[in-house]
Amino acid sequence: MVESSVITEEMEKCFNDPDEPILFQSKVVKLSRFNIEQRRTLVLTGDHIYLFDRSKLNRRHRVTNMAAFIKSTKTPEIVLSFPNAKDLRVIGLTIQQVEDLKAAIQLRYVNKCPEKTLMIYGVPANNLREYSQDNKKYGFVNLPED
Repeated sequence: MVESSVITEEMEKCFNDPDEPILFQSKVVKLSRFNIEQRRTLVLTGDHIYLFDRSKLNRRHRVTNMAAFIKSTKTPEIVLSFPNAKDLRVIGLTIQQVEDLKAAIQLRYVNKCPEKTLMIYGVPANNLREYSQDNKKYGFVNLPED
């Protein structure tokens, strides 16, 4: 867990439930599909994953809408895959933070959605761009092979 909070009062106002527990928070760099780096704040609460641009809500995803957690085995880059929305590809986390985020997402996923399976992939690549898609726009999910 991060020792000092990166969450502002303006961010808290964007939470669906102000009493939701904060399970993970960190400054990250979101990578666009064109590899453009965008500084963001990633917050995992009991039910949602929030992405903030400064204090403005950029994206909100329900944890149970996630299909896969994809991580590089060579770098701390990750992709959170959502079948009906844009995937979230981020860098800037430490290896320990990646593991903490993965564990927290797994715990929430299994508690909230025990009938579904969250797929977790370790990909031996420095760059996970090919696994990050705008699934809502293009209508397909590109996951690594088992």
